Amino acid sequence: MNKKLPITCALLLSSGLTMAQELPLKNVQINGWGFFRHETKKDADYKASAKDKMDFNQTRLNVSIKGDLAENYGYVFFAPQFSKVSGQNEFVNPGNPSQQSSGALYDPRLDLHEAYIALRPTQNENFYLFAGRQELAYGDHLILGSVPWHRIGRSFDGARLRYTFSQRLTADAFSMKLQENNATTNPDAQQDANFHGIYLFGNQGKYFANTDLYVLKKENQRVGAFRDTTAYGARLKSKIGDTAFDYRAEGTLEQVRLAGESSNRDAHQYSVELGYTLPIYTTRFGIEYFDASKNYDQLFPTAHKFMGFADQFARRNLNGFVGHFSTKPIDKLSFLADYHVFRRSSNDNPAFNFAGASLGDAGSSRDVASELDLILAYDFSKTVQVSYGYSWVMPGEYLKDQSAKNNAETQWSYLQLLVRF
Repeated sequence: MNKKLPITCALLLSSGLTMAQELPLKNVQINGWGFFRHETKKDADYKASAKDKMDFNQTRLNVSIKGDLAENYGYVFFAPQFSKVSGQNEFVNPGNPSQQSSGALYDPRLDLHEAYIALRPTQNENFYLFAGRQELAYGDHLILGSVPWHRIGRSFDGARLRYTFSQRLTADAFSMKLQENNATTNPDAQQDANFHGIYLFGNQGKYFANTDLYVLKKENQRVGAFRDTTAYGARLKSKIGDTAFDYRAEGTLEQVRLAGESSNRDAHQYSVELGYTLPIYTTRFGIEYFDASKNYDQLFPTAHKFMGFADQFARRNLNGFVGHFSTKPIDKLSFLADYHVFRRSSNDNPAFNFAGASLGDAGSSRDVASELDLILAYDFSKTVQVSYGYSWVMPGEYLKDQSAKNNAETQWSYLQLLVRF
């Protein structure tokens, strides 16, 4: 054994403790969460002859470290994250693009999900500057979401200002860099892709507990169908006074410029939901209607919450109804069931899959699909939960018209262990 090793470790530890005492950080907190999930999906392309099936395990472990700056100047936030599909090879470099990382002498990367400075320039609790890599999650995540369900999730690089006027009004203004193109030698691609926004939210009373207004602009996108998008939106969500009813409504108007075009087009989406909660087992029933026009840009949503847990469809040229049911029959057990009916909003455009690709253009039917989602979850404690989910997607006449063999039903399921610490 190398006798110098324990001495070296002791010196490093002592040095680290000394530095921690000298740094202007206090009240350091460490929190985190993660999951290990098994997923299967069969016939995602609706073709029984293809016999496609995905069957895999995945892990996400997110650890957040928060330390307050001295003299009430804010805090520093750092969230490294491990994320991996079990047994999946790692991409290393162009000369050696794939490296086995399970059962081999090679570890996968530890990525950075968030890292930012939350600065109070005036030492005022109401005014913050968030600078660095950060999640953007507003409202119900219909427009801007962090996608916590996903193995990696969504973060942005940039800066955000927040001023809290009162409980009734908080204002955020942000500017995020989607893609830096200054280094390119191609003059046609030197414009950076950016995302800017102003988002106002607050509590306006027991009938308007959540009231949001926003203006968002995405510009110079180099990939996908949309090059520029300007969105104006509003959201309302609340219990209806002291009754057992609740509601949610969100609408967005857009000006979009599609790839290959020089002029803008109008687009819109709206979603409305009415719910009722029984006093028995916290049982809630809800009915929802939504509509997205043929050129609507869904921006950066947590679509899994709204467009079916099987993640088969995008919010574009689609409308439909959703029936919601949830209950908690015993203290630690919860059950959720949703039933979706998806239809094309216009015959001029196709329906689109979760990634935004066209689902075809044959036929005149608007009947895209229906989907049943079931979730059963058991909380062993505040920190440990096990859940099971199943989705059954039944193709409608529109999908069947694309090919005589597009009649297979997509089936998706998962089993997940979730921990919070």
